[in-house]
Amino acid sequence: MNEVRFCYQQALQADPTLEGRLVANFVIGGRGNVLTSGVTGSTIGAGAGQCVAAAVRRWGFPAAENGGVTSVSYPFTFDRAD
Repeated sequence: MNEVRFCYQQALQADPTLEGRLVANFVIGGRGNVLTSGVTGSTIGAGAGQCVAAAVRRWGFPAAENGGVTSVSYPFTFDRAD
């Protein structure tokens, strides 16, 4: 989550009043690695969305017991109190 917070902090430098939401969509492979990631529905700008998508690609998760893939849509809400 620190990586996602960093993305928001970077966006705040360009617009100190920025608040909003984005949804990170990603696919976790059977070994726990993120296969793909992207962002939909962002109200905080494309740059922050790209940063979050890149951060998610670096994450690791526990391996799936059945070796299958998992699709995730995870919403993030950002406000200046973060």
